[in-house]
Amino acid sequence: MITMMASPERRRGRSHAGLAVLLVLTIGVIVGLAYAANQAGWLRPWADPLADASAAYDRGDFATTARIARERLRATPNDPDALRFLARASMRLGRDDVAQGIYQNLTIEKMQSEDFLLLATSLSRLDQTDGARKLLREAIGRDPENPQVLAELARLLALVDQLDEARALAARLAKIPGWERQGWILQGILHHELGRHDQSAEALAQALKAPETEHSTQPDSALRKLRARALLAQAKPADALETLAPLNTSATTDLEVPWLASRAHLQRGDYEQANAEAARAGTYLDDQPLATEPAAYVGAAACAPCHKEIHGSQQSSHHGATFALAPEMTRWTLPDAPRTDRFNKEVHHQITPSAEGPRFTTTRDGQAASGLIQYVFGSGDRGATPVGRTDDDGKPIEFRLSSYGAQQGWDVTTGHSPTPANAADGTARAYLGRDLDADGLRRCFECHTTDTHSAIVQA
Repeated sequence: MITMMASPERRRGRSHAGLAVLLVLTIGVIVGLAYAANQAGWLRPWADPLADASAAYDRGDFATTARIARERLRATPNDPDALRFLARASMRLGRDDVAQGIYQNLTIEKMQSEDFLLLATSLSRLDQTDGARKLLREAIGRDPENPQVLAELARLLALVDQLDEARALAARLAKIPGWERQGWILQGILHHELGRHDQSAEALAQALKAPETEHSTQPDSALRKLRARALLAQAKPADALETLAPLNTSATTDLEVPWLASRAHLQRGDYEQANAEAARAGTYLDDQPLATEPAAYVGAAACAPCHKEIHGSQQSSHHGATFALAPEMTRWTLPDAPRTDRFNKEVHHQITPSAEGPRFTTTRDGQAASGLIQYVFGSGDRGATPVGRTDDDGKPIEFRLSSYGAQQGWDVTTGHSPTPANAADGTARAYLGRDLDADGLRRCFECHTTDTHSAIVQA
């Protein structure tokens, strides 16, 4: 009898098939046991104990979040995640004192962007806005694109006139899905405050196109009125009327709408229609005595034909000469030699002509730092301060010497510290002047010019 032996390949094939069947059966048994264990609650000790708290917080069920967090803390005291959820839920429920007490048990390293935001909101309610801004900057450090943090910090910065930084945050907000409308609204408002009426009108047009969300509470009517003002400030009455058209109906009860329309018709030279809209506006100006005229600034010269004496008097006054471009510095007697700093005899300042314009140079122990003078603020009767940009980084700077009239001459600029904060580094740059940010430079223009944005652009 001859016995047929299977080839090695066949034996391996049957072996692999058997293993596959066994593996499938084993997986089925494991899945079945896992399902039964989960139904019975046996696997909960290995699951994330705060997953339900996180889900509850995300859907706005803060009472459930707090309950789950407390249960976790009873089992595991001082669990940082549970403490965070309990503090957040408490803050959302208006229990600020409870939340602040909890946060005291958390180190900075254990806190996240949401925690800094909530603490900042709490401080804002107490009018402690300086502390709130510091916390929000911490929050941005943890999560640079947190929309709630960007919106709140932009709001707080606007309250303290840091408009340029606030606008930059609003621009970032407009790029986040779901927050586009609010970001564009903030940009529109801030550009308007900065006198950038063209950019304000464009931002508000984008806001009107963006879908409304729970984050944008301003109605279209408010945006359209502000946009109409921005357009009128650019002398674009036709565009302003088009923007107001959906609001300016016979049924409107908002008196500002026909008043703005009357201003647009005035710019067009249609006085009959302007009077008709003004009549519809009724008591708007009586009710809003501080309402500003939404019109383009035409300059002092435009006043001269009708108000020759007043124009001449204003232009020849010190008040009419509180701003000058650098080439006009010839009206002051410039230092003919380096001036020693009154507070440091090793520091010297000098103003010299150059091909680019007058240059301010500071020397100290053989080192030198300089910058180009661009503007002078002040009439020179009481004081005149040169402002420009540094050579090393091109940033705005208020130079350290100012003119105080013919008798006193040039001396340290008012408000400059006798010893600058960075004087210990031994450089001449420390004594060159006081650095300005974009908002600081803008404030100089706001006090010394009539149309701030145009003055900056022309300068």
